[in-house]
Amino acid sequence: MVKSEYRSDIDGLRAIAVILVVIFHAGFSFIPGGFVGVDVFFVISGFLITGIIHKELENNRFSFAHFYKRRIRRLMPALFAVIMITSLFAVFILLPSDLASYGKSVISVVLSMSNFYFWRENGGYFGGNVQEVLLLHTWSLSVEEQYYLLWPLFLVMTAKYLKHKFYLWTLAAITVASVFFSQWVSEITFGAAYYLLPTRAFELLIGSLLALSWNRLPLLSPFLLNVLSALGLGLILGAAIILNESSNFPGFNALIPTIGTALLLYTGRSNKPLVNRLLSLSPIVWLGLTSYSLYLWHWPIVVFIRYIGFELTATVSSLIVITSVLTGWLSWKFVETPFRYAGKSEFKVTFQKLYLAPTVAAIAMGLGITMTNGLSERFDSEIIRMEKAVASKPVLLREGCHSPSRSSKSMPNENCQLGYSENPKASALLIGDSHSNHLTGFMSELAVNSNMSLMDYTLDECVPIFDLKWGHNPHYSKVCKERNDFIQDYIQQKKFDYVLLAGYWPTLNGYSYVYTDDDRHINKSEFLDLLISKLRYTIEKVEQTGAKAVLIKDIAPNGHKSPKCEIKKRLFNDELNCNIKMAKVDKRDSMINEVFAMLAKNYPSLILIDPKEAMCDKEYCYSFLNNTPLFLDKSHLNDMGSHVLGRRYLQLSENPFL
Repeated sequence: MVKSEYRSDIDGLRAIAVILVVIFHAGFSFIPGGFVGVDVFFVISGFLITGIIHKELENNRFSFAHFYKRRIRRLMPALFAVIMITSLFAVFILLPSDLASYGKSVISVVLSMSNFYFWRENGGYFGGNVQEVLLLHTWSLSVEEQYYLLWPLFLVMTAKYLKHKFYLWTLAAITVASVFFSQWVSEITFGAAYYLLPTRAFELLIGSLLALSWNRLPLLSPFLLNVLSALGLGLILGAAIILNESSNFPGFNALIPTIGTALLLYTGRSNKPLVNRLLSLSPIVWLGLTSYSLYLWHWPIVVFIRYIGFELTATVSSLIVITSVLTGWLSWKFVETPFRYAGKSEFKVTFQKLYLAPTVAAIAMGLGITMTNGLSERFDSEIIRMEKAVASKPVLLREGCHSPSRSSKSMPNENCQLGYSENPKASALLIGDSHSNHLTGFMSELAVNSNMSLMDYTLDECVPIFDLKWGHNPHYSKVCKERNDFIQDYIQQKKFDYVLLAGYWPTLNGYSYVYTDDDRHINKSEFLDLLISKLRYTIEKVEQTGAKAVLIKDIAPNGHKSPKCEIKKRLFNDELNCNIKMAKVDKRDSMINEVFAMLAKNYPSLILIDPKEAMCDKEYCYSFLNNTPLFLDKSHLNDMGSHVLGRRYLQLSENPFL
């Protein structure tokens, strides 16, 4: 059982956690894995809350009403203050679709379901346009609240019916199983593993297990405590430096910061070693005390700054950190602390005043914002039209034609037709990944112009290269290879006139996505030769069916610019540069351009299409053409933009199907 005396080093550990998150979100690249600060919070929370509950159970003083009253007083006032003030700014700043989505997110936050909402709405934590989602960071609060709806009940039941030693072993087994489950899910999904409780539970359980086994842990020598505490801090900081947005997470990688946190909690129990004493220094403890409010406020500040068109330069990022710390302190001093300790009202009064009443108000506000389509009358019709273009998602408009990896075995949908479906002069199949899917508008224009019937059959993260295991982990690489194996048989049966191959083509770093038959990464030196040989194999397999192979080059990515950049330029900052330098695009595509040029020489019937001919000149690639934003997010076209690009291509280049 954890003793209840205050430990300043734990507040210091909170400070480390929150500053990692804030610096990461503020855009500083030297901490690419700063998101692990949330994992540190999970372990601390599991440790402290479980220790309190267990002590009260041992003394027969535990009460669900008292427990949840403390949770409400601790968390809700600051959260509702953030929602209230953020909403005021949102109404004046956010575009209609973003404000409508914000209204929905407010409802999910106050009902402790925001992790589910953001998973379903935004997918992966690092993907899409999450940098414009004001309450995204509250997913972690929902995970904790869901845990603490179930965890006290588990403790009460086990304390009553099981011996302490037995349920410790049971809990240890559950924790280990949870780690492996998290690893498995993180390999087969993009977003669910990051957001949801079942895949995060082991992090809270590590802290809980530490608290429950506290009196059974050995007392170590000062030397060993110093070694373990240094190791613990090293694991946390190492994870923040080594991991990045592409890392498989949580799963096994999340063990690095969580074990580090557990070590620091353990070593600070008595005769504190050097690292724990450093964490107890007053400035660090002060930051830790404000960490909850600081965490709540920092992300809306980041989003608003980016939303109105500021790029995260070193100066802007530094100002974000300073402003966040100051705002967090004000919130802690004038909102969080007074409500946490003022008065001794019973649970019913606390629940009604500090949770129920503001929750009802927040839900009413969220519904009002959503049902009025984000108060769209705030903007003129041209802005609304441009925003609707950005929001036009090919994957939603052509439902059933593009599949997430979990639905890789879905069959081709005969209704997924573009161009002419009755008496066409030719037939074609478009395959590839999401970068193929977003070209459906572009290819539709070319298909209509050439009286061609075009069917699309695309899959997330699967480049159209036959007999290649391609993906961000072994599971995805197998899924992609199986999908392309099926396509080989399918095109043989259907006898298309053209097979269009499009996707996020490999760059020089693409070797990290290629796996050998025994699920090892391919050697970098072998990558280019393998890529060329598999592309040759793909073209030859297509031509053997009697079809012509068509290689469609990728578009120029939008990088870190918002797809709403041109709208923001008109509304907030007329000095914004929304275009991408052509030299940067050429550098990125240099390898694949050389490969495609070589293949074109070797296969005379091969057709090459380059959408960049319609969106780039010698100096820039444009994100806005014919008064229409082209992008959906940082690398995908929206549907309207895809059509605009197709029409412009036909104006500037010959249709290769004529």
